[in-house]
Amino acid sequence: MIQEKINWKHLELIKKEALHGLEKSEQKLFDQLFSTDKKFQNAVLHGRKRNDWHSSLNRLDNLDTEAGWNKVASKIQQNSLQEKKVTTWWPYAAVLVCGLLLSALYFRFGINAVEDVGFQASSRPIHVQPGEDKAVLILGDGEEMVLGKMDSMTINKNSMSIQVHQDKLSFSDGEKENSKIEFNQLITPVGGRYMLELADGTKVWLNADSKIIFPSQFEEGKREISIRGEVYLEVAKDIERPFLVNVFKENESIPEVSVEVLGTEFNISAYPDQDYIATTLIEGEVKVGTTNQYVKLTPGFQAISNSVDLPIKVKSANIASVIGWKDRMFVFEEENLEDIMKKIGRWYGVDVSFASSVHQKKFSGQISQDLEISAVLDLLQLTGEVTFILNSANKLTVK
Repeated sequence: MIQEKINWKHLELIKKEALHGLEKSEQKLFDQLFSTDKKFQNAVLHGRKRNDWHSSLNRLDNLDTEAGWNKVASKIQQNSLQEKKVTTWWPYAAVLVCGLLLSALYFRFGINAVEDVGFQASSRPIHVQPGEDKAVLILGDGEEMVLGKMDSMTINKNSMSIQVHQDKLSFSDGEKENSKIEFNQLITPVGGRYMLELADGTKVWLNADSKIIFPSQFEEGKREISIRGEVYLEVAKDIERPFLVNVFKENESIPEVSVEVLGTEFNISAYPDQDYIATTLIEGEVKVGTTNQYVKLTPGFQAISNSVDLPIKVKSANIASVIGWKDRMFVFEEENLEDIMKKIGRWYGVDVSFASSVHQKKFSGQISQDLEISAVLDLLQLTGEVTFILNSANKLTVK
């Protein structure tokens, strides 16, 4: 499908015209675009119909655009020095003048997409804060601990040592002789995420609404965990003990996919509201299997499993869009709005429903997850391609 871009300079021009007025040369460009560029014209006309047009633009105008660009420039420079696959994706981004949303945000829409539906907004502002580092730890004996932004502490229990470092949880092997291996659970709620370091040094990041079941220490000869939702893993290398990840979407008694590695970095996405399980390899090599088949992945590729009985599909992956959440970013690459809104809903804890066929529109771009939901929705609405209505019960309607 042919794609066309929303030029970030044009959006800045619209903002300046509405809030501050334009200089003569800028006004000439504005008039020319208004008469020749349908998307620009729609954005202006739809925007002027909104009751909160000026307040929305003011909210964007007050963000520190220079700081936002510096953050993006720094990120690009850092990534250019790294050899990982993810580095190849950052340079494609253009920058939209919206502070932290300057984190390389632009949107592209298929020309064959549904016609513009205009701007709407709820009658009064609803403040929905972004998610945060929080989780619930359930130990093998049933004891529960609520984790969040807390002071560092060390907990010694039975044969294990647990360190809590604000947004990170670490388990250390105790005395293995005669020690009982207990299985623990770490669960992130909607609007939460957390990082876990297992007893072997493997690091696990849990996205919102996710779960990991893991032992207090690993047995000789093998390392095995189970996960649901979305996790990113950096597996500590140990050729004597392969690492096995059992992946569930709902039923935790029978894994739908298993991933076997020695030492590598990869992402698994297995939410119940997805009709697939996606395993994406960043570094190393993994073997992805179901009950009757398996495939080997090389870095930059993704295994898609839709059913135990269907063949596993392997395709090239946009690494930045897969693991952006780990760096507190929404990153989309020609992704339909329905899937995008599932991610936004999980992070902000809102219930999303669609009132039109707009859910099939495709978007590309990058949005900081540190913003209030209103800033994210404002920018999507400013494209003129989609409308949101958010009520006080955190019900978000998309049309």
